[in-house]
Amino acid sequence: MSEPASLRLVRPYATVDEYLDAEAWTIDSKSMVLIGRDELEPGAVVRFEIVLDSGEKPIRAEAVVHKLVSARGARPGGARVKFRRMGAATKAMIDRATELRKTQKSLPPPPPPASEPEPVSVESSVGPRGAEPPEPSGVRHVIRAVEPPGNRDELLGRLRKRAESLAARDAASESA
Repeated sequence: MSEPASLRLVRPYATVDEYLDAEAWTIDSKSMVLIGRDELEPGAVVRFEIVLDSGEKPIRAEAVVHKLVSARGARPGGARVKFRRMGAATKAMIDRATELRKTQKSLPPPPPPASEPEPVSVESSVGPRGAEPPEPSGVRHVIRAVEPPGNRDELLGRLRKRAESLAARDAASESA
């Protein structure tokens, strides 16, 4: 039997609450979607950890790739994996995500945006790193304009600060 593939999946959230608010839909009690990992083959065994921008690792598990999931609406696609092994902290996180999903389903849907921007049509050319671009499939994806958040400058400042501290930490570890 071959060694499981090890994956480190970095998600762009500072806290577990932000991560769950945005991606609880990917997690259920027995499986989860690994967003953007559509190069994995069904049947493959993977060990993975979800890592937040803060460095926190809310989920660490071993799983088997069940199937590939296509993007649907605003939700991206990826590989759906069925859990095989996990620690108590991961189990607690999964339970928390499934409870959050239940409460989200009971809430009324958000109101539609005040004005819909004009959709822009582009061809998808996303593929695994280092791979040749895929042949055009004829499938068109609609991309909508996104308004920047009101606190954009504050967020950018925080990101710059984090990048500087990471660069300093890397420089210190290289010199040690």
